[in-house]
Formats: sequence, C-alpha cells, structure tokens
Amino acid sequence: MLNFLNNICIDTAQTAAEKKNEANTFQHILCYLFIHALERASTLGLPKAYQQKQQHDYKMRSALDMKAHIKQDIPFMGKISIQY
Repeated sequence: MLNFLNNICIDTAQTAAEKKNEANTFQHILCYLFIHALERASTLGLPKAYQQKQQHDYKMRSALDMKAHIKQDIPFMGKISIQY
C-alpha cells in the first residue's frame, strides 16, 4: 500500500535484526511520511470555525434566541432576538 500511495519502494526480503547506531531505513520512511503529511495538511489549511451572530431585528432569519427575547422583547415591539 505504501508503494502505491507514496511511491516508496520497500524490499520484502527478510533480514536478521541487528541493533546498530546507523539510521534505519524505516526511520527514513517514517520521516518521509511525516513530511508528506505536513505538506498535505498545509495545502488544506486551517479548519474553518463557525461564528455565532446575535441580532435584534424585525425579520425572522434563523433560531429564536429565547433568553435574549425574554430580556429585550417584553413588551413586544416588533423586533425579534435571533441567533444564527
């Protein structure tokens, strides 16, 4: 799967495990995949954050803000407190 997605050639030959101070080929693969994931994340950008707006208007746009409606709109003068 790594070969297909990231153009990495991995040899499937079995080798005896040895502990060395030299860099491991799998460390190079992990470093490459990490850098590749960072590049992909930088192209996508930051996630979007939604903003909640409260408005006191004559039109009903979205959800009625009951807390603000009770505080501001009693007695009713035609304006509605909404939140979208």
